[in-house]
Amino acid sequence: MTTGRALTVTGVRTLSPRWYVAARLQHESTTDALVRSSRSASLAVHALTEPQTQLTVETVAGLRLTPELTVRAGYYGYREFGEPDLESHAVCSIVWTQRWH
Repeated sequence: MTTGRALTVTGVRTLSPRWYVAARLQHESTTDALVRSSRSASLAVHALTEPQTQLTVETVAGLRLTPELTVRAGYYGYREFGEPDLESHAVCSIVWTQRWH
């Protein structure tokens, strides 16, 4: 049996009517996974895997150009379960919103 835990922290700050910054951190972890030995009649339990963690970090700055159009740019970092290093990426997006009547 193994136990999983997760934590998500999100923050958004409006700097002006057009500018904002945001950040998000997600951390997930597991305990050791244990299995019963099926080869013997005893109920021996041994570790199958080591504890694992996964991490996601995202920071962005956004500029609202018009009420319908926002441009965002920032950083995205990700470390998968079992990986030692954080992958780093620059991100950019254009967000268009239109209310349909």
